[in-house]
Amino acid sequence: TINFFVGKRQRITDIHYVDSLRGQNLIITELKEKLVDIKVGDWFNYNSLQTSLNNLNSLGTFEFVNIDTSSQFVPITDTTLSFVVTTKYRKQKEWSLGVFLNNTQIDNYLNFGVEGSLIHRNWGGAGQFGNLYTNLKLKDLSRVFAGLNGEWEGQIGFKMSQPLIWSLENMLISGSAGFYYSYSTINQLFNISAWYLPLRLPIKLTNGTYLNQIILDFNFEFQNPVNFLDVVNQIQNNNIDSSFSSENSVRVLQSYALYRTLFYYLNDPGIAFTTANLFGITLIGDSRNHPFSPTSGDFFYGSVDGWNFFLAHPWISGIAKYIRIQTAYSYFDKLADNLLSAFKFKIGAIKVFDTEKAYVPFERQFYAGGANSVRGWSSRELHYSVIEASADTNNKNGYFILPEDYSQLSNILGNAGVLEGSFELRYTLPRPRGVDDLISEQISRIGFVAFVDFGNAFDWFAENKVKSNMKWYEYFTKLAYAAGVGIRYDTPIGPIRADIGFPIYRPNYHLPDYKIWTAKNIFNDVRIHFGIGHAF
Repeated sequence: TINFFVGKRQRITDIHYVDSLRGQNLIITELKEKLVDIKVGDWFNYNSLQTSLNNLNSLGTFEFVNIDTSSQFVPITDTTLSFVVTTKYRKQKEWSLGVFLNNTQIDNYLNFGVEGSLIHRNWGGAGQFGNLYTNLKLKDLSRVFAGLNGEWEGQIGFKMSQPLIWSLENMLISGSAGFYYSYSTINQLFNISAWYLPLRLPIKLTNGTYLNQIILDFNFEFQNPVNFLDVVNQIQNNNIDSSFSSENSVRVLQSYALYRTLFYYLNDPGIAFTTANLFGITLIGDSRNHPFSPTSGDFFYGSVDGWNFFLAHPWISGIAKYIRIQTAYSYFDKLADNLLSAFKFKIGAIKVFDTEKAYVPFERQFYAGGANSVRGWSSRELHYSVIEASADTNNKNGYFILPEDYSQLSNILGNAGVLEGSFELRYTLPRPRGVDDLISEQISRIGFVAFVDFGNAFDWFAENKVKSNMKWYEYFTKLAYAAGVGIRYDTPIGPIRADIGFPIYRPNYHLPDYKIWTAKNIFNDVRIHFGIGHAF
C-alpha cells in the first residue's frame, strides 16, 4: 500500500513587485510580468517559480532577486497564495578593465585575453544592455599548451541587446546586434583585417518541450588577408631553398586557395561590401542539472548556416557560398555518489556551391584533434587525407609534402567534414570525515577522468584537386582512436583540467592496412592538454 499526502492545491491570487532601485533606472513592470512564469489565477507550481527566478536573473540588472509568499499586500488563505517579487538593483553603468577567459559554443575552445569596456544595463528602462569594448585575446589556449604557434586577435566594437522584444504564446523573443573591427593572425602567418555585423534573435521556449531555445543568426562580414602577397612570396622563397620538387611547390601554393580566392575577389573590379553574408538557425535542448559540471541530463545542439541567398544582391552577397550542417549531443548519467559517465557525439559537413571560387571563413571550417576533440593528437593535427607529411617527396605512390609545411597547412586550412565522439568516466573524491573543513572542501573538489575519444576530419581543403573521393561509409570506418586519463580541480567557472592522451589507432590513406601504434610509439606520441571546463 502506498499512501500519498499531497496537501491542498493553492491558487495564486496576487503578485506584487517591490524594487530597491539604489538610484538606478526602474525596469518597467510589464517586462517583469512577462518574464515571471507564475501568473495570477494559476495553480502554484514550483518549476514555474524556479523558471521565473532564472528569467529575472538573466537580465543582469539585479544584484538580488527573491520570489516568496507574503500576506503583506493580500492575505494568504488555505486555498490561495499571494507572492511578492523583491529585486535589488545593481549599479547599471560600469567601467571595467581586466582579464577574461571564454569558450566558443560548440567546439569549447578556451581563449584568454585582456579587455576594457563600458557597460550600461537597462539604459532604456526595459532591460536593454549596451557594451562598448576593446580586447586582445590569445585564441585556443590548448594550442599554446601543446607548444604550437599561438593565434592573436584584437577587437574594438560595441554590442547591444534587448532581453524581450515579443512574447508570443510559449515563446520569449529577444534580440542583439553589434559591430566590431578585428585584426587577427592565423598560425603567425596570415594577417586578417575584418569587420563584422552580427544580428541575433534568440527565442526561448517556455512550454517544457525538449527543445528550449531557437536562435536565428544574420552575419555580415568583410575579411581581407592584408599580407597575402607577402605570404606567397615567402613560400616561394622557402621552396627555392628547400629540397621540394617543383610539383610539390605548386601544390603548396595551390593549398592556399582559401585566401587566394578571397584576395582576387577583393581585387576584382566592381563593388563588394561583404565577403560573407550568412544566415543560420540553431536548435538547443538542454536538460543538464548544471551548466559547468553536470551530473545528469543531456545537451543537444543542431544548426544549419551558410550563404544567405535571400539577400543575394551582388554588392552584399559575398563569396562565401556554402551550407554547413552540424549537430552535437552530450549525455550525463550518475552511476554512484561520486562517479558518473559522460558521452559526446558530434558530426558536421560543409557543401560548397561554387567549387571554382570556394571560400569558407576560417572560423567556420572543421578541425579535429586537441583538448576538446580527439586528445591523442594536437589541435587541428588530425586529417584523413590524400596528402601526407613525408620527407620522402620523391615517392610517386601518393601526395606528400614536407612535415613542416603539412603542419602549417593544418593550422590554416580546415576540413569540409568532421565526425567525433568521446566517452568519459568522471570520479570526484568524497569529502573526508574528521578533517578540517577547509582541507576537506579542497579535497572534495579534486576529480579524475578516464576517457576514450574517436573521430577524424575529412575532405581537407588543402587537397584541392586531388580529393580522395571517399565512399559514404568510410566517414564511419576511417576514424582515429585515442585514450587517456586526466585530473580535475573544480572552480565556480568550471574545473581546471589536465589530460594525457595516447594515440592508439589512425587510418592511413596510402596503405592497404591501418597504422596502429605500438606500445613504444604510444608513449613517444603522448599529448598533454590543459583547459578550463570539461572537454564537453
